[in-house]
This record gives sequence, C-alpha cells and structure tokens, in this order.
Amino acid sequence: MNTIFSIFATSAICLLLVGVIIVVVIYLVVRKSREALSDLSNNNSSASETTNQTSNNDGDTRWSRGNLNTIPLPPPIAEASQPCPACGAQNLGSAGVCTSCGSKLK
Repeated sequence: MNTIFSIFATSAICLLLVGVIIVVVIYLVVRKSREALSDLSNNNSSASETTNQTSNNDGDTRWSRGNLNTIPLPPPIAEASQPCPACGAQNLGSAGVCTSCGSKLK
C-alpha cells in the first residue's frame, strides 16, 4: 500500500510541475504578444507623425515584404557528353563507363 501511495504522490508532483511550467510558458507568450501589439500601435502612431522615416523595426524588410528573390544564377556550363554505344544514354565526357548500363565507353 505504501508503494502505491508513493507512486501516486510522485506522479502528482510531476503533473503539478508540468502544470506550473505550462502556466509560465503561457504567461510569457501572452506578455510577449502584448508587448508586440503595443509596439505595433506605437509604431503606427509614430508613423503617422513622421512620414519620411523608415526603420527595420517596423517590418520594412525584404522578409516582411515577401521580396525573397535571390540574384539569378549563371547558366550551367555545358560539359561534353558522349552517347553509350550499347544503350544510347548520354554520359559525361569524363566517364569511363555508362551510368545507365555499365558498358565501357570509347
């Protein structure tokens, strides 16, 4: 009977600790959300006062605008290819055997 009580007490303590951790995490998330909302409202009111000022803190970044295009890559350099005499598959010029069938290339 004593072991059942100790197991119950241990699980109750573990559940209590998990509950406390969840409450702390929820509190921190809510507090951070309130700060973000107040910062957003402060930025909107200050933006109406100053029209020509921009900063990276108000969401004016490439990421927030969705402008994530990168610099175009140059076209790939065409490497010489040779057809396989057995199956006709294209292989790199430096290959000694066919990548498709394994036959020796000339």
